[in-house]
Amino acid sequence: MEVKEILEQFQFNGGRFAREAVLAAIERREEITPHLLQIVKETTIRAEELAQDEDYFAHLYAFHLLAQFRERRAYPMITKLFSLPGDIVEPLTDDFMVDGLERVIASVAHGDAGPVKELVENRSANQWARSSAIRSIAAMVALGEHPRQAAIEYFRDLLREKLEREAAEDYGPWDSLVSAAIDLYPEDLYPEIREAFQEGLVYGFINIEDVDAVVEKGKETVLADLPRKYPLITDAVAEMEWWACFKDFDMEGQEEPEKVSPPVAKERFLGSASSPGMAFSGPDQGDRRETREVRTIVRETPKIGRNDSCICGSGKKYKKCCGRAAP
Repeated sequence: MEVKEILEQFQFNGGRFAREAVLAAIERREEITPHLLQIVKETTIRAEELAQDEDYFAHLYAFHLLAQFRERRAYPMITKLFSLPGDIVEPLTDDFMVDGLERVIASVAHGDAGPVKELVENRSANQWARSSAIRSIAAMVALGEHPRQAAIEYFRDLLREKLEREAAEDYGPWDSLVSAAIDLYPEDLYPEIREAFQEGLVYGFINIEDVDAVVEKGKETVLADLPRKYPLITDAVAEMEWWACFKDFDMEGQEEPEKVSPPVAKERFLGSASSPGMAFSGPDQGDRRETREVRTIVRETPKIGRNDSCICGSGKKYKKCCGRAAP
């Protein structure tokens, strides 16, 4: 497959995963990499325009391939894109910011936390992007490419002064900060974490009892589990092919199968920090696939739009609440 055809298949999501194009891109890594970097650059430049097109998809393919290639040049480009104002970057990247961005960043950062710290502290950036940026530092530690102590010291700075102290009205950077601190073993940050709870800075997916439970496990046990929570991206196909937006079937007159996962509020955002047996990990560890059983569902009620208010009454958009587990 020629590079031009690969890029054409990446451009828009037609409902099917571009498997052959991704495999061809991997085979032609040296030739395709400059084009993937250009996609990220162009997406940043044209972000406001491209965010209006729900089918635009080239940047998501580029992120995962560049992560698999461990392409350093992608790092400042990706952090620049996600530093754009939140109302632009959210429709452009949607759920990827919540589940995936931190591992992509860690895969291309090679332990350099400098650019991602700028994103963390950028108050005009999307809160989900900032949250994933915090977790990416824990991911760098998990990969053995960033010192744990340096991460703990930076998290302490965030807890004390560098992160704005605003009461939580939704999941945000404070939740990810506490979650990432727990993943790195929170004993050294316990006073600061307790204060964050007392001030109402943490939204509520986790509580101080969860922190206590992790401390009781012991540092060695907690850190031994860290690599499983933040695996390196090594296979773009396995990372993307299960996404609900890809519908590899055409059964006229039949109800489409849906990918179904269990409730994910605490588990999705906090991993094993709040639920030790349910941490997100990469496809090679099997966790993602095991939690997404494929079965046929017959709808008895109209499908909820992703931008509609959630039926659970949380006040959030469906896609930011119960809809995270649905197609």
